[in-house]
Amino acid sequence: MNAFSMTDLRPSGPEEKGAIPGKAQGDTPPSRSGLNIRMGQKKPSANANETSKPPESNRSPLGIALKVGKPPKAVSDGPKPKDSNPTTNPKPAPQPDRPPLTIAQVPRATAAPASSPPATEGVGVVVPKPKESQPGAAAKGPTPPKPKGSETVAPASGGPPGSQGEPPQGAALPVPKRPETTVPVPVVSPVAVPKVEKREEKPDWLVRVQQEPESLQSLLEPEPEEVARLKQGYKQHRFMAQSVILEESGLSNQVRSAMLAVSLLIVAFFVWASLSSMDEIASTQGQVMPSSPAQLIQHLEGGIIREILVQEGQIVKKDALLVRLDSEGVLADLNQLKAKRASLRAQEIRIRAVLSGEDAHFNEIDQQYQSFIQGQHLLLLAQRSALASERGVLETRISRSRLRIENLLVQQQNLEKQRASLSQELGMKGQGYEQGVVSRLAVLGSQRDFSRIEAEEVRSQGDLTTAKRELEEALGNLDELLKKGRETNLRELAAVTTDLAQAEEQSRRLSDRVQRLEVRSPVWGVVNNLQVNTVGGVITPGALIAEIIPMDSTRRVETRISTRDIGHVAVGQTVTVKVTTYDFARYGGINGILESVSPTTFKQQDEKEPFYKGIIRLDKPYVGKDEKKNPVLPGMTVQADIDTGSKTLMEYMLKPIYASVNKAFRER
Repeated sequence: MNAFSMTDLRPSGPEEKGAIPGKAQGDTPPSRSGLNIRMGQKKPSANANETSKPPESNRSPLGIALKVGKPPKAVSDGPKPKDSNPTTNPKPAPQPDRPPLTIAQVPRATAAPASSPPATEGVGVVVPKPKESQPGAAAKGPTPPKPKGSETVAPASGGPPGSQGEPPQGAALPVPKRPETTVPVPVVSPVAVPKVEKREEKPDWLVRVQQEPESLQSLLEPEPEEVARLKQGYKQHRFMAQSVILEESGLSNQVRSAMLAVSLLIVAFFVWASLSSMDEIASTQGQVMPSSPAQLIQHLEGGIIREILVQEGQIVKKDALLVRLDSEGVLADLNQLKAKRASLRAQEIRIRAVLSGEDAHFNEIDQQYQSFIQGQHLLLLAQRSALASERGVLETRISRSRLRIENLLVQQQNLEKQRASLSQELGMKGQGYEQGVVSRLAVLGSQRDFSRIEAEEVRSQGDLTTAKRELEEALGNLDELLKKGRETNLRELAAVTTDLAQAEEQSRRLSDRVQRLEVRSPVWGVVNNLQVNTVGGVITPGALIAEIIPMDSTRRVETRISTRDIGHVAVGQTVTVKVTTYDFARYGGINGILESVSPTTFKQQDEKEPFYKGIIRLDKPYVGKDEKKNPVLPGMTVQADIDTGSKTLMEYMLKPIYASVNKAFRER
């Protein structure tokens, strides 16, 4: 009968997978139960000194596949060796001799097919009694044969002495019944046994089992066909055994930590998706429009082109010179009008000086018109001389009339006194004549004198009346002279003033015409549709010269809003404008405000879908940070993203589900 040895039950490590004594490492699959089970060598039957090579794999009659190998690694409380690789073949630790035990006859179990599940309960495990090895000896090759009765049997339950299932003293070891079907367990080769620092005491039941080794050896004797079958299915059992180890080994702490971390990340993602919001935009297409319509450059009077100073597409500032026309004829007319206006102005100053009697001041007139000033000054002196002469004559007459009147008044007073005296004398003589004292001749002489005085008095009164009339006539002539001269001067002043106003108006119009000879840009913008290109050509009155597209600081974008988005668009919403000619990732966009939306839709001939027109006011007329670079010019195409609201990330992810639920079960 052959003798076999088995290692104690312990978890198999990754370094012990698939090792069979006598074969290369990695050829023997590990056990399905995660245990290393090793069967000792077969005991020699004829000669005790003859050694026999143990079989590579065995199968017990109970349906458990056993592996013939080296003695098991002893359990030690001391430090484990650093190198646990079985290929290093460390030296086995010496084991103390154990007394042999005998066990009662154990019935042989019937072998079960390889597909049956493994049975782990009620199986006796043979614990070999290793031979003490010499220090420094290498544990290589198969285990040398053991003498008969060197095996020890451990109970199937694995409990301590005195527990349930322990056989009584001197009694046979019972083997509990188990199912007939078993699954062969691939055996993992043992690793090198480290040096045992401390030996544990054997339990009582193990000592009793070791007293009957022959019955256990007969029980565990392998069948040749089973060994052959295990060799044939070695490769498929190796991979199946690895999966079984993973199933039975459980989850490690690293796996649990990883699963917990992943779970926390998933929960955090859903919380973040529920709280974080994302903007909803209505993407539209449009183009940059000027703040005002294109400025048409025309000429009122027309003329001959003298110089062209711009080109089409050129950016010009306000009042920049575009085209210059010929100005010779217009300047001649303007100079003539200026001379006329200077002459009229000199006349006006002269007449006003005549009317006011003050000196004339011709400082307002340009000195280039000095001849006009001198002529008017001489005319003023002549007028004043003639007026003074006529006025002198009239004033002389008035003086004479006044003097004559004064003489006549004195004469008249004398005559009145004489008449009163003669009247008194005549009355006295008349009384004397009546008394006969005075003669009649004396009375008649007094009467003649009295009559003469009365006649002189009447004549003096007539002369006084004539003198007064002459004085009045002279005064009237003087007044008439002054009045007539004033009226004449006023009429002349009115005519001169009218002519001067007309001259100034004509001069102003000619000055404007001269200024219009230099065609300038009314706004800052871009020259477009330049119609003139020939120097010396003729421009007809009112003809178009060019167009100027304004480029002031205010920019507007005309965009097309789809009918699908119009329900979410409102005036006052913020807009991000991306100019297609400038890279958005490099320069960014321009913020703006939606100013207006058309009340109805528009549709072009080459497009099928209608659209709404929206006007967007831009915050700045350039892209980027430098206002001198990347200007936004009229006509550039843009993409305008209108901010219509916001949604959480969870709502975005659940939107397809909502849409599917709303549309579900509605098909006809």
